[in-house]
Amino acid sequence: MERSDQTADILSAFDDAGIGYAVTDREGRLLSASPAFLAETQLPPDAVPSKAAWFTLDASEAVVQAVRGALWRDLVGGGQVWRGWVRWRLPDGETKFFEGTAKPLSDTRVVLIANDHSDLIEADRALEESEATLRTILDRLPLSVTLQGPDGRIAYINDYLPRRLGLPRTAFLNKGPGDVLVSKPGEAVADAIRRALDRREALDAWPLDITIGPLAGTSWLLFTRPILGHGGDLRRYLIIAVDRSAEAALAQERERFARTLAETQKVGALNDFAGALAHELSNILHPAGVYARALAKDPDQVDRGVLAGRIADAVRSAGDILRRTLLMARGEAEPRKVQDLRPFLHEVVETARDLAPRGLTYAVDPPEGAVSAVLVATEFRQVLLNLLNNAAEAQAHKGRILIRVEDEAPLPANLLVQPTASGPFALVAVIDEGEGMDVATATHTFEPFFTTKSAGRGTGLGLPVVLGLVTGWGGTVSVDSAPGEGSTFSIWVPKGSPKRWEERGEV
Repeated sequence: MERSDQTADILSAFDDAGIGYAVTDREGRLLSASPAFLAETQLPPDAVPSKAAWFTLDASEAVVQAVRGALWRDLVGGGQVWRGWVRWRLPDGETKFFEGTAKPLSDTRVVLIANDHSDLIEADRALEESEATLRTILDRLPLSVTLQGPDGRIAYINDYLPRRLGLPRTAFLNKGPGDVLVSKPGEAVADAIRRALDRREALDAWPLDITIGPLAGTSWLLFTRPILGHGGDLRRYLIIAVDRSAEAALAQERERFARTLAETQKVGALNDFAGALAHELSNILHPAGVYARALAKDPDQVDRGVLAGRIADAVRSAGDILRRTLLMARGEAEPRKVQDLRPFLHEVVETARDLAPRGLTYAVDPPEGAVSAVLVATEFRQVLLNLLNNAAEAQAHKGRILIRVEDEAPLPANLLVQPTASGPFALVAVIDEGEGMDVATATHTFEPFFTTKSAGRGTGLGLPVVLGLVTGWGGTVSVDSAPGEGSTFSIWVPKGSPKRWEERGEV
């Protein structure tokens, strides 16, 4: 193939690839131009040959064209090859970006090649703008975001922690979090993070309490995500830390309020049934006094053994009532742990039966086996006593109250308060035969100081105490009622082993 034929084939390939080329003189005036060159630059065909240099033929500002001319004269005019980028302004104002090469030939001509990379440049620019926008968004988030290498050193950190600590970002980069915060995660959290990263797994909502350093006294939730390479190797890991200190303080305040409210209600509850307790003890001990006086008058009477037995039974019954009352009146703190509900249920129901007036009965529908749940024993007694007192008052202290217990029950869909524990849940339901409530009234029953009783007959604190105590265990409460159909107050108490709860941070 002749050399001219090869050149023609090469130039044809340039045209097919959309790469423009032209021939100029040493001053830059166009002598010839390919169709692709004219299409890229949007120069008319009659622009060739040109009287002016090619770099002055677009719509760019005069100063830009002057800079081009200076570069052209310094390099091409001196016989050197020029390579670089050309920012070309079209007549309609659109900007193109050409990768250009100008090579002087042995004569006075220059070969100029222009390859349009506008799409690539625009894509890079859009990517830079997107990255800048993302960085701005990350910097404005109310949480800490870091990218760390496999060795734990920080490769990126958003503005949250540097701004909060009054430090530049450079104080964090290439350092471990403990080098800056003067605090390291607890061993349980650190081991969990290491194990998760070794398995290339994510961690969600792991608690971290910082006890020393500038963030001492703050509580955080950690979320981690491994970032893997194409071969599955760990390249980076993303750590998001959410400061929940305000939430934790609010939760503590709520807990203090709930316990204070519980103590207040407990005094009121004791006042409410103090009269009934005195009456019951009087009923039990009055016959004992009669028997004792009879024995004092005639110690040798024939039925003295029977009378002594009756006295002992009466004293034992009174002691049982007082013992159960004292259990519920004690204020010492108890740990939350997995326990069988049945003994506490039996104690409270027996106390309620002892104090119940004639005409009021209690029935229990428990499962056959144990009903284990995570709770505080004295608080459970208080919750159940509140529900039983509420049911008794709803039906004017007469009729039948049913207590239904299920070892495991699904949560209803219409809960007013969602549980904080993950479940499963044991169910204790107290069902009364009262007048019932409409939906509007039922939705307010757990609000403090809300009561359907007449003035002077209720504080409106019993059911809010129930709500506060049950949610403190991680459970929840509900009410199902309708006018004329009575009410069912239910508590869902979380089940589970202490080990599993500790691993999830729920105990």
